[in-house]
Amino acid sequence: MSFFSSPFWHRNWPLFVGPPMVPLVLFVIYIVAEHTVTRVPDYLPDLSGPPIACDYLASEEPDPFPADKVGLRPDIWREPIIQYSNVRDCLVAEERNADMPNLRRIDWAGLSSVERSVCVWRIFASLGTPERAADWARAQRLKVLGTSTHDQAQRDGYISMRALHYAHEDNALLPGGTALGRRVSFFLNRYEGVSARWSVDGKITSAKYYAYSK
Repeated sequence: MSFFSSPFWHRNWPLFVGPPMVPLVLFVIYIVAEHTVTRVPDYLPDLSGPPIACDYLASEEPDPFPADKVGLRPDIWREPIIQYSNVRDCLVAEERNADMPNLRRIDWAGLSSVERSVCVWRIFASLGTPERAADWARAQRLKVLGTSTHDQAQRDGYISMRALHYAHEDNALLPGGTALGRRVSFFLNRYEGVSARWSVDGKITSAKYYAYSK
């Protein structure tokens, strides 16, 4: 008598093929996919040259993250704001305790999308000016699409900066995530980057990481 014709199988088959097994089946599928999917290459920064000067090392006080200006539900930001309350928390491990850490060395691989936005804010608040923020973006090998001119800033009431890289053209994503997660993100998103705004008098008002779909 085979296992599948036995009384045990007839009594218990729902345990093997029914809803209780769905999480296990999905987990097995994930493990198999994670080990068979080709990992999308990392888009690595250019850290040559000296660190970018900064005014000070920003923290939640006196520079609270402006969750109301970035979008998404306010509760999404609560934990990342606490976990990354200081700009040092956003950097790779060897920079966190340096007397003057190199702010170009953001820990992309250790950050979720939401955490990246908090950390971009911390870094740009530390750097102090749109020009330094643009230099930082270039060090991440992001294409700076431009910062507002004086006339534009006077007209719009703010200074803006946006920088990105095209995932498919570069065949890469910023570091971080599982092989399967990176493959899905690469399929869905055309580009990723950072953006920020400052008031006309030079005070930062918003900053974020973004990834946009096709």
